[in-house]
Amino acid sequence: MEKQLSFSHLEKELVKEFRNNINNSEGPIDVANHFSFVVCKLFKKVFSETDLELENNCAIFAPNEENYFKINDNLLQDDRFHKLWDNSDLPDLLKKFAETSYHKYLHHNKHLEKTNKKIRK
Repeated sequence: MEKQLSFSHLEKELVKEFRNNINNSEGPIDVANHFSFVVCKLFKKVFSETDLELENNCAIFAPNEENYFKINDNLLQDDRFHKLWDNSDLPDLLKKFAETSYHKYLHHNKHLEKTNKKIRK
């Protein structure tokens, strides 16, 4: 059994900016964009020592999925990605970011009239 890697130190680097962005989001689309942005930033730090090509949509916010996110298909097919994904706390970190995004997503959907007012201004 391989040693479990932890990237919680990277989460701590990113979480303040992420929460600030999520809290200041103006609608569900903003929430999805902020989630994708923070995941790509996290992945770029995690995979910085590999030659793994990361696209801008490393993962997308998917509120109808079980964990509220989907990983890019190209990454899912890469063994280097799976090696770190399967032997680290990355899935848990993404779940945390996705859950925060999901709660704000629900809030925006309950208050769509506020979102529409912001867009019209």
